[in-house]
Amino acid sequence: MGKTTVTRLLVGLETPVEGKISYDYQDITHMPTSERGRFIGYVFQQPDRQMFRQTVAEEVAFGPEQLGYDKATVKTHRTRCIRTSRHFPFSRLLSIRAYAEEKNNE
Repeated sequence: MGKTTVTRLLVGLETPVEGKISYDYQDITHMPTSERGRFIGYVFQQPDRQMFRQTVAEEVAFGPEQLGYDKATVKTHRTRCIRTSRHFPFSRLLSIRAYAEEKNNE
């Protein structure tokens, strides 16, 4: 079994044929993908297939927005995430998809 398959099983994008899936000593085999998404993230190998928003900061805010957090909480999560990942200088950059679209329109 490959790394991608194991990861997809862990986040719930694939269903195991047999056995169980554990995360932090908890059986999550039958836990819905939406619930796993609260503590497990997945980054696709091709960024142009995962971006929804125009900038990196907006993309980072997407998850908390989908969880229904208010604007202040979303901003707090977004800022903490970007600063923790040391990508703060890049947070206003366009996503790869937006960059490509901008280049095509020139």
